[in-house]
Amino acid sequence: MPSLRNVALTAPYFHNAAAATLEEAVRVMGLYQLGLELPAQDVDLIVKFLGTLNSEMAP
Repeated sequence: MPSLRNVALTAPYFHNAAAATLEEAVRVMGLYQLGLELPAQDVDLIVKFLGTLNSEMAP
């Protein structure tokens, strides 16, 4: 399983780059994995959480 470290810095998302933003990727995954259209507030909170996983990139 790939790490989520720095996921907010690695756009585009998915193997075919179908999601240009992390927000879009979260919405798509909510639909496909949970069968739900996530409310905008939930998408925002998930994206904020994923942003906390950023760290300094090694040179």
